[in-house]
Amino acid sequence: MLQRRIYLLVLAFVILSFGNGFSEWYYASNENLLGEKLNFIYTEAVDYEGDLDELPLLVVIFNKDKSVDITVFWNISLDIDEDLVTVKYRIDSGKIVQDDWYINGNGVLFCPEFLSTGQTKVQFLNQLMKGNYFVIQIDTWLGKFAAKFSLQGMTKKYNEALEKLSSSQKTSTQSSQSSRLVFKYKTDGKIFSSPAIGNDGTVYFGSTDKYLYAVKSNGALAWRFQAGDVIYSSPAIMSDNTIVFGCNDGYVYCLSADGKLKWKFKAGGPVVSDPTIGKNGVIYFGSNDGNVYAVSSKGELKWKFKTEKDVRGSAAIGKDGTIYIGSGDGNLYALSPDGKLKWKFKTNGWIGSTPAIYEDTVFFTSKDGYIYSVSSSGKLKWKFKTNGEILASPVLSYLDGPDGSVILGILFGSMDGNFYVLNEEGLLLWKYSVGKGIYSSAVVGSNNTVGTMEYFYFGSLDGFLYAFSGDGTLVWKFQTGAEIFSNLALTKDKKLYFGSNDGNLYVLSAESKFLDSSPWPKFKKDLKNSGQN
Repeated sequence: MLQRRIYLLVLAFVILSFGNGFSEWYYASNENLLGEKLNFIYTEAVDYEGDLDELPLLVVIFNKDKSVDITVFWNISLDIDEDLVTVKYRIDSGKIVQDDWYINGNGVLFCPEFLSTGQTKVQFLNQLMKGNYFVIQIDTWLGKFAAKFSLQGMTKKYNEALEKLSSSQKTSTQSSQSSRLVFKYKTDGKIFSSPAIGNDGTVYFGSTDKYLYAVKSNGALAWRFQAGDVIYSSPAIMSDNTIVFGCNDGYVYCLSADGKLKWKFKAGGPVVSDPTIGKNGVIYFGSNDGNVYAVSSKGELKWKFKTEKDVRGSAAIGKDGTIYIGSGDGNLYALSPDGKLKWKFKTNGWIGSTPAIYEDTVFFTSKDGYIYSVSSSGKLKWKFKTNGEILASPVLSYLDGPDGSVILGILFGSMDGNFYVLNEEGLLLWKYSVGKGIYSSAVVGSNNTVGTMEYFYFGSLDGFLYAFSGDGTLVWKFQTGAEIFSNLALTKDKKLYFGSNDGNLYVLSAESKFLDSSPWPKFKKDLKNSGQN
C-alpha cells in the first residue's frame, strides 16, 4: 500500500484580492509514465501570487474506479517524495477554510478523501461546481503560493467528460467482453455451485436444473449426472478422482470420474453445505437437519454432531484435524476428528460461510455483519464490522507491507456492496464499492510460485466479475446476465471459472497462471475444494 512521508507546514493566509477574470474549462486525456490513460478536465488560474514560471492549473482527474482526484498543479519543483501541507482556501466570498492536503515533488496538490469541514471529496467537488471562484494558498520552503480559479463552465465540462467516458467505457467493455470470454456452457437452471477442477482440467459444478456437470477444458460436455433435486452444493474431488456433492433431496452423492454413481448417503434434510475432504478420505458436511456429518470414503456414517439449527456452511480442516464449521444457530463449532466438541464461538448471526485458516488462527464471517479472527483455542482476537450481512467466505493472501515487509491480508465482500481488505490485526487497508451485495468469495492469483498478491477476482450480485491488481486498482470487469453467487477457480492456463444465475458456466482469460502462494487463496483453499489446511 502507498506509504506517505508526512510533514506539517503551518501556513499564514493572505486573502487574495484578484479581479473577476474568467478562464475556460477544457477536457483532455493523456498517458502517465506507466502508460495508463488519464482523463481530466482543467482550467488555468485567472491570477496567482508567488514566483511561478507558468500559470497554476486546477485539475479534476477521472480514475478507472469512477472516483475523482481534485488537484492543483503549481508547476514548481520540490525536493520531496510526498508531504502533508496545510492549505487555506475559500469558494467565492465564503468562509476561509484551513485543511491538510497532500503535495508531491512536482508541486501537485491533492485534495484528501475527507476534509476538515466534514465533507467528502465528492461533496467538495459538488460545492466547487456550484461556485464562481476558488481561491487557494500554500506556503512551502520555496515560498508562498496562491491562485484564483474561475469555476464558471466547470459543471458543463464535467458533465460532458462523464458522457464521453461513459461512451468510451461502453465500447471498451463490449470489446473486453468478447476478448475476455474463452467459452461459456449453458445449463437449464441457475448456478450457485462453485466449480471444482480435476487434474485433467475437467470442471465439475452443479445447477438448479438438478444436474451435476463435467465439462472439459475446451468447453465440451464430458458427462452430466441427474440428481433427485436442485443442487446448490459445490462438488469436491477426492484423491482417487471421485466427485462428491450435496443435493436438496437430502443425499450426498459420490460419482466416479466418468460420472457413474458409486454410492449415495441420506442425511436428515437438504444438503446445501459443500462437502470437505479430510484425512483418509473422510467427508464432512452439514445438513438442514442441524447435523454435521462425517462419512467414510465408502459412504458409511462415522459420526454426526447436532447443532441447534440448519448447517448450510462448509467445513475447513486444520492441520491437527480439527473441523471448523458454522451453523444457523450463530456458533462456529470446533470438532475433533472423532466428532467431539472442542469449543464453540457465538456470534449474533447465521454462519453460512466457510472459514479460512492461517497457522493458529481461524477467520470466518457471520450474517451479523462481522468478520471474526479467533484462535485455534476459541478465543477472540478481533472482529471487524461492515454495514451489511456477510455471506461471503474470506480468503487470505500475502501483501506488500510498509518498508518492503510482507503482511497477511484478509479479503472478503459484504452485502453492503463493499469489498474489503484487512491486515492480520483486523485494520482496514482499503475497500472498493461495487454498489450491490457481494456473496462470491475472491480468488487470488500470481504469476510466481512465491511472493505477494498480484491479482484477485470476485463476482457480485450486480452480475459483474471484477478483476483487481494487487494494489487495489480495478483492471477490468466482465458482465454476465444475472447475479453471481458462485465462487471462483483459477487454473495454470490463466483461466477463471465461475457460474452465474443466468445459467452459464463462464470461463474467462485472466492475468494470473497460479493460485497465490498464500495459505488460503480461494474458497475451500484449492482447485479440488478440499478445504484442508
